[in-house]
Amino acid sequence: MTDISIKLADPIYSIKLIDNSIKQTIECYAISFNSSGSLMISASNQDIKVWNFAQGRLKEITTLKEHTNTIFCLQFSQKSNSFISADNVNSIRCWKQINEKEWKSSNQKQTNQIYCLILNQSENELVSGGKEYSIKIWQIDFKKNKLSYLYSLDKHTNYVSGLSFNKSENMLVSCGYDNQIIIWKKDNKQKWLFDYVVTQPVQVSGCRLCFINDNQFIWLTGNQVSKDCISMFELKDGTYQENLDKEVKLIKNDKTWDLNLYPIFYNKEKSLMVIKHKLHVYIIKISNNGQLNIITQIEYESTYIFGALSNDGRYLVTWNKAGQKYDTYEILIN
Repeated sequence: MTDISIKLADPIYSIKLIDNSIKQTIECYAISFNSSGSLMISASNQDIKVWNFAQGRLKEITTLKEHTNTIFCLQFSQKSNSFISADNVNSIRCWKQINEKEWKSSNQKQTNQIYCLILNQSENELVSGGKEYSIKIWQIDFKKNKLSYLYSLDKHTNYVSGLSFNKSENMLVSCGYDNQIIIWKKDNKQKWLFDYVVTQPVQVSGCRLCFINDNQFIWLTGNQVSKDCISMFELKDGTYQENLDKEVKLIKNDKTWDLNLYPIFYNKEKSLMVIKHKLHVYIIKISNNGQLNIITQIEYESTYIFGALSNDGRYLVTWNKAGQKYDTYEILIN
């Protein structure tokens, strides 16, 4: 029995499996690409593997060993080959490339288990969320390889599982296991402040979310029994409200919970999204009016799926626990 299957739903798109020969029996909960797509980093329990990535082929360069606990999040800079790593206990680190095979780690910063990380476009601000029920705001300087804690946002009452900036980066949306979607805004001193809790017709926990632009964001639940859909929220009369007409139904599955460690990847230039939900990874095209259309889906045997989309939207790499290997796909637009 194979561990994955692919369904194609749009003739102008195709997805090609390039390589699945790289085995890894140790858990990989996070993957990230550098800006050019020439480097990929992936977790191997508490270690970080650095890979050369060329035309969909992986070649290991080195393994970085500073963390002492399982890594949950990796986030590459889009301006340099620096990156952020966070583990499942209390450590977040900044890494700076010294040469082809060497990266230097900053001193670890103490925090609780982190489930999500996002960087602003200027890459001087990092936002993290996780088990501590709060969202932490960090100042980051990749050139100095320095990470400094600034303050926390404390309105969630359970784990924080998803974070996203809007296009203008004057608004932040978060979700978590407390069944809340919260909007945060920046004040005139550029500090994040609580704005309001988004009204949800169904009170269930959120697993992941993502702004499409300033006026729309999407949200997915993580509950075992839920609507199994992508919910669309749009700005109307000054608040974000769910638009049921733009809801996208996903494959129904009441047998498993979802895991939140696979963030939504959004390539704005190609209007392309990669969204994981339970046993499936969906490739989605966004139309001009903001409607989401599923064009491809990949099915796995386990919900333990983790991956990343290259920044040009061309390659998708996943690691899944059932197969214990990396699968590299090329997304083709004919």
